Amino acid sequence: MRGSPAGSSYSTAGDLLAFDRAIRDGVILSSATAAELLKPRVETDQKSTYGYGFHMRETRAGRVAGHNGHHHGISAQFDMYLDTGWTVVVLSNYDPPAATVVSRKIQRTLERIP
Repeated sequence: MRGSPAGSSYSTAGDLLAFDRAIRDGVILSSATAAELLKPRVETDQKSTYGYGFHMRETRAGRVAGHNGHHHGISAQFDMYLDTGWTVVVLSNYDPPAATVVSRKIQRTLERIP
């Protein structure tokens, strides 16, 4: 990944999956610090909360920590399903909210898995 806190970053699906695994497996943070990172902190007006850098939401597929990014002609969504270990990365060459729409469709599929 490269960029600034306000954007201008780029990544690959593989890099984002590696980032997810590094958080979950204690590679870049201790498990205690990761737990604090992934804890809801502030309620938003989007039926979710915000943690330290991640939007947090409850779904029928479990708790999700994620973030998106977009600009003209590109959109991305990164979701870590904290209760199941699933990770969803959608990178799109379409205007927003393309990646978020696709990730929500994937979420609805995951919610049907027993």
